[in-house]
Amino acid sequence: MIEKMQTPTREQWQKKIMPYLDGSLSADEHNEFEAYVRTHPDFEKVLKLRMSELSLLRSLIPVPALSAESKETLEYEMRASINNLLKEEPKNAWDQMKSSFEEWFNR
Repeated sequence: MIEKMQTPTREQWQKKIMPYLDGSLSADEHNEFEAYVRTHPDFEKVLKLRMSELSLLRSLIPVPALSAESKETLEYEMRASINNLLKEEPKNAWDQMKSSFEEWFNR
């Protein structure tokens, strides 16, 4: 049986504005979104407004001047911190798992 595809509503298109602007839409979604914008001039105005708002917000965020070496160091430290967070096990994790298993086994 062939399912009938539903056409996205304007509200659904509006929810895709930010993913479109930040580049997180898939290639197919990106193409569909741009086709919708080209065929709906009123929606294009909304998109341009959001783009200008985003541009304004970006201009208000200060950009620190970092040397290439500082950027590399910062990136290395961030990656090391994330790796440490991911590697860290809760205290007594093995004891907790062992006691949970024993409780379950002794039921």
